[in-house]
Amino acid sequence: MMASRDPDGMNVPSIKKSLADLYETMPSAGNVQYRSANMDGCRKTVDKIAEAIIDGRDFRGKYNSILMRLDEHDERMREFCRRNKIRNPEPYLRKGKFIEDYKARMGNAIIEEALSQKRAEAIMVGKAAHPREAKRIHKESALQMALLYRYLAAKIEEEAENAYDRELALMAKARKEAERDAGGPEM
Repeated sequence: MMASRDPDGMNVPSIKKSLADLYETMPSAGNVQYRSANMDGCRKTVDKIAEAIIDGRDFRGKYNSILMRLDEHDERMREFCRRNKIRNPEPYLRKGKFIEDYKARMGNAIIEEALSQKRAEAIMVGKAAHPREAKRIHKESALQMALLYRYLAAKIEEEAENAYDRELALMAKARKEAERDAGGPEM
Protein backbone atom coordinates (compact mmCIF):
# COMPACT_ATOMS: atom_id res chain seq x y z
CA MET A 1 0.00 0.00 0.00
CA MET A 2 1.34 3.43 -0.89
CA ALA A 3 1.72 6.01 1.84
CA SER A 4 -0.73 8.87 1.77
CA ARG A 5 1.03 11.94 0.40
CA ASP A 6 -0.16 15.52 0.26
CA PRO A 7 0.15 17.75 -2.85
CA ASP A 8 3.71 18.72 -1.83
CA GLY A 9 4.70 15.05 -1.72
CA MET A 10 5.00 14.84 2.05
CA ASN A 11 4.29 11.46 3.65
CA VAL A 12 1.48 12.71 5.86
CA PRO A 13 0.91 9.64 8.08
CA SER A 14 4.62 9.33 8.81
CA ILE A 15 4.97 13.00 9.68
CA LYS A 16 1.83 13.02 11.84
CA LYS A 17 2.99 9.94 13.75
CA SER A 18 6.42 11.42 14.34
CA LEU A 19 4.90 14.72 15.48
CA ALA A 20 2.61 12.86 17.89
CA ASP A 21 5.60 10.83 19.19
CA LEU A 22 7.60 14.02 19.71
CA TYR A 23 4.70 15.67 21.49
CA GLU A 24 4.40 12.75 23.92
CA THR A 25 8.12 12.35 24.66
CA MET A 26 9.50 15.88 24.53
CA PRO A 27 10.29 17.53 27.86
CA SER A 28 8.25 20.64 28.54
CA ALA A 29 10.77 22.24 30.89
CA GLY A 30 14.48 22.90 30.98
CA ASN A 31 16.68 23.55 27.97
CA VAL A 32 14.84 22.18 24.96
CA GLN A 33 17.07 23.48 22.18
CA TYR A 34 18.02 20.97 19.47
CA ARG A 35 21.60 20.50 20.73
CA SER A 36 20.76 20.38 24.45
CA ALA A 37 21.31 17.23 26.49
CA ASN A 38 17.68 17.51 27.58
CA MET A 39 16.65 16.67 24.00
CA ASP A 40 18.91 13.62 23.56
CA GLY A 41 15.94 11.25 23.69
CA CYS A 42 13.94 13.22 21.11
CA ARG A 43 16.56 14.38 18.61
CA LYS A 44 16.12 11.38 16.29
CA THR A 45 12.38 12.00 16.12
CA VAL A 46 12.98 15.69 15.38
CA ASP A 47 15.45 14.74 12.62
CA LYS A 48 12.94 12.25 11.19
CA ILE A 49 10.26 14.96 10.99
CA ALA A 50 12.62 17.44 9.35
CA GLU A 51 13.86 14.83 6.83
CA ALA A 52 10.30 13.81 5.90
CA ILE A 53 9.31 17.42 5.32
CA ILE A 54 12.49 18.21 3.39
CA ASP A 55 12.11 15.15 1.16
CA GLY A 56 8.44 15.83 0.52
CA ARG A 57 8.83 19.50 -0.29
CA ASP A 58 11.68 18.84 -2.70
CA PHE A 59 14.36 20.55 -0.66
CA ARG A 60 16.56 17.52 -1.19
CA GLY A 61 17.85 18.77 -4.55
CA LYS A 62 18.80 22.16 -3.15
CA TYR A 63 20.35 20.54 -0.07
CA ASN A 64 22.42 18.14 -2.17
CA SER A 65 23.45 21.02 -4.44
CA ILE A 66 24.79 23.06 -1.55
CA LEU A 67 26.58 19.98 -0.16
CA MET A 68 28.33 19.58 -3.52
CA ARG A 69 29.32 23.26 -3.45
CA LEU A 70 30.59 22.81 0.09
CA ASP A 71 32.62 19.75 -0.94
CA GLU A 72 34.19 21.80 -3.73
CA HIS A 73 34.81 24.73 -1.38
CA ASP A 74 36.38 22.52 1.29
CA GLU A 75 38.62 20.80 -1.25
CA ARG A 76 39.77 24.17 -2.63
CA MET A 77 40.45 25.33 0.92
CA ARG A 78 42.45 22.18 1.75
CA GLU A 79 44.52 22.64 -1.41
CA PHE A 80 44.99 26.34 -0.71
CA CYS A 81 46.15 25.54 2.83
CA ARG A 82 48.59 22.88 1.53
CA ARG A 83 50.06 25.30 -1.02
CA ASN A 84 50.41 28.05 1.56
CA LYS A 85 51.68 25.78 4.35
CA ILE A 86 48.68 26.42 6.59
CA ARG A 87 48.78 23.37 8.83
CA ASN A 88 45.19 23.33 10.01
CA PRO A 89 42.58 23.92 7.30
CA GLU A 90 39.70 23.12 9.72
CA PRO A 91 38.77 26.77 10.51
CA TYR A 92 38.18 27.36 6.79
CA LEU A 93 36.13 24.23 6.07
CA ARG A 94 32.35 24.60 5.94
CA LYS A 95 30.55 21.34 5.14
CA GLY A 96 30.47 19.79 8.61
CA LYS A 97 29.54 23.11 10.20
CA PHE A 98 26.75 23.63 7.67
CA ILE A 99 25.23 20.20 8.28
CA GLU A 100 25.18 20.76 12.04
CA ASP A 101 23.74 24.27 11.67
CA TYR A 102 21.13 23.08 9.19
CA LYS A 103 19.95 20.26 11.48
CA ALA A 104 19.82 22.60 14.47
CA ARG A 105 17.80 25.21 12.56
CA MET A 106 15.27 22.65 11.33
CA GLY A 107 15.13 20.97 14.72
CA ASN A 108 14.65 24.17 16.67
CA ALA A 109 11.79 25.22 14.39
CA ILE A 110 10.01 21.92 15.08
CA ILE A 111 10.80 21.96 18.80
CA GLU A 112 9.55 25.54 19.14
CA GLU A 113 6.13 24.57 17.81
CA ALA A 114 5.87 21.45 19.95
CA LEU A 115 6.87 23.39 23.05
CA SER A 116 4.37 26.13 22.27
CA GLN A 117 1.61 23.53 21.94
CA LYS A 118 2.67 21.87 25.22
CA ARG A 119 2.63 25.18 27.07
CA ALA A 120 -0.83 26.02 25.72
CA GLU A 121 -2.01 22.58 26.84
CA ALA A 122 -0.57 23.08 30.34
CA ILE A 123 -2.51 26.33 30.71
CA MET A 124 -5.77 24.70 29.60
CA VAL A 125 -5.18 21.62 31.80
CA GLY A 126 -4.54 23.94 34.74
CA LYS A 127 -8.01 25.38 34.25
CA ALA A 128 -9.67 21.97 33.82
CA ALA A 129 -12.30 21.19 36.43
CA HIS A 130 -12.02 17.41 36.15
CA PRO A 131 -9.29 14.85 35.32
CA ARG A 132 -11.34 13.61 32.34
CA GLU A 133 -11.36 17.11 30.93
CA ALA A 134 -7.58 17.30 31.34
CA LYS A 135 -7.24 14.00 29.46
CA ARG A 136 -9.47 15.29 26.65
CA ILE A 137 -7.42 18.47 26.43
CA HIS A 138 -4.23 16.43 26.14
CA LYS A 139 -5.65 14.30 23.32
CA GLU A 140 -6.85 17.40 21.46
CA SER A 141 -3.46 19.09 21.91
CA ALA A 142 -1.60 16.04 20.60
CA LEU A 143 -3.93 15.94 17.58
CA GLN A 144 -3.43 19.66 17.00
CA MET A 145 0.34 19.13 17.03
CA ALA A 146 0.03 16.37 14.42
CA LEU A 147 -1.99 18.69 12.19
CA LEU A 148 0.68 21.39 12.22
CA TYR A 149 2.81 19.61 9.61
CA ARG A 150 1.94 22.04 6.79
CA TYR A 151 2.71 25.05 8.97
CA LEU A 152 5.97 23.40 10.03
CA ALA A 153 6.84 22.74 6.40
CA ALA A 154 6.55 26.45 5.60
CA LYS A 155 8.58 27.35 8.68
CA ILE A 156 11.28 24.82 7.79
CA GLU A 157 11.39 26.14 4.23
CA GLU A 158 12.13 29.60 5.61
CA GLU A 159 14.83 28.22 7.93
CA ALA A 160 16.38 26.26 5.04
CA GLU A 161 16.57 29.37 2.87
CA ASN A 162 18.20 31.29 5.73
CA ALA A 163 20.70 28.47 6.26
CA TYR A 164 21.61 28.38 2.55
CA ASP A 165 22.07 32.15 2.38
CA ARG A 166 24.14 32.17 5.55
CA GLU A 167 26.33 29.36 4.28
CA LEU A 168 27.10 31.10 0.99
CA ALA A 169 28.21 34.17 2.94
CA LEU A 170 30.32 32.04 5.29
CA MET A 171 32.06 30.29 2.36
CA ALA A 172 33.06 33.66 0.94
CA LYS A 173 34.26 34.79 4.36
CA ALA A 174 36.34 31.59 4.83
CA ARG A 175 38.03 32.16 1.45
CA LYS A 176 38.90 35.75 2.39
CA GLU A 177 40.25 34.69 5.79
CA ALA A 178 42.40 31.98 4.25
CA GLU A 179 43.77 34.47 1.71
CA ARG A 180 44.50 36.96 4.47
CA ASP A 181 46.21 34.30 6.62
CA ALA A 182 48.33 33.21 3.63
CA GLY A 183 49.39 36.74 2.84
CA GLY A 184 47.12 37.76 -0.03
CA PRO A 185 44.77 36.53 -2.77
CA GLU A 186 45.96 33.48 -4.63
CA MET A 187 42.89 31.30 -5.12
